Amino acid sequence: MSITRGWAAEGFGRQRRAADALRSHSDLSVSYNKIGDVQVAQGDLPWALSSYKQGLEIAQKLAARDPGNTGWQRDLSVSYNKIGDVQVAQGDLPSALSSYKQGLEIRQKLAARDPGNAQRQIDLVISLWKLASVLDQQRSPQKREAGAKYQRALEILRPLAVENRLTTEQKTWISRIETRLNAITENSR
Repeated sequence: MSITRGWAAEGFGRQRRAADALRSHSDLSVSYNKIGDVQVAQGDLPWALSSYKQGLEIAQKLAARDPGNTGWQRDLSVSYNKIGDVQVAQGDLPSALSSYKQGLEIRQKLAARDPGNAQRQIDLVISLWKLASVLDQQRSPQKREAGAKYQRALEILRPLAVENRLTTEQKTWISRIETRLNAITENSR
């Protein structure tokens, strides 16, 4: 009996250490993103991109290890968006487009899994908006795609506003996105 308890305790200890190690890796990924945020604020975009990519590498491994862990999936999408933000700031729109698309793909899945979760829906809006903003800077076919992304973002935001599930700042997003969508519509005539 005591041998069995010893094995069980040892097994539980290993599981706990493994879980603690995964949490530490997740914390490390978030830390790289925070370092990148400071580097962006200091105007050091190459180093920020490097930090974000280090965080992304860890987030990818964690998300692949447990695809059902929505927290790790969200962290991965945040990493893609932060990398995209730096790529936009550096003028590398094709790379930013790719990064934002990867983040959007994850956020679409998360929002679909939990449609009642306002934060998941807002995350999806942010990804749609970022992607649309890059597409909006392109030629006519991409501008139409930008318009579709802006429209989808509005379709998510408006019901959330009616349900009073947006912050004051988030409510302003509706008019800002409508302005961009109207500009695309007017320019395509």
